[in-house]
Amino acid sequence: MRWVFIDEGKFEDAAAFHAYLADELDFPDYYGCNLDALNDCLGDIDDPVCFVIGRTSEPQDGEQRTWFDRACTVLYRSARDNDAISVMDAEEFGEIPDNPDDID
Repeated sequence: MRWVFIDEGKFEDAAAFHAYLADELDFPDYYGCNLDALNDCLGDIDDPVCFVIGRTSEPQDGEQRTWFDRACTVLYRSARDNDAISVMDAEEFGEIPDNPDDID
């Protein structure tokens, strides 16, 4: 299984987030770097991948959703629709390793 660690605090903006995912998941060169394109590319994933999401803060009721909130929604929906994808909260995962390749 491939592990992809998504720490909200490490992304300056949505563009950095999309660039990270495109690199980690070997998205095609034509990847549009937007949520629709993310949804499409996640639908094409066949090999198991688990996204571990670390949040700096949870959205409050009535609070405007951020780009990160919307991106997480796409990840969770993709996990619902694609059996090769799973998503877990970083708190549920435990300590994030320095080298994801060390995970069994």
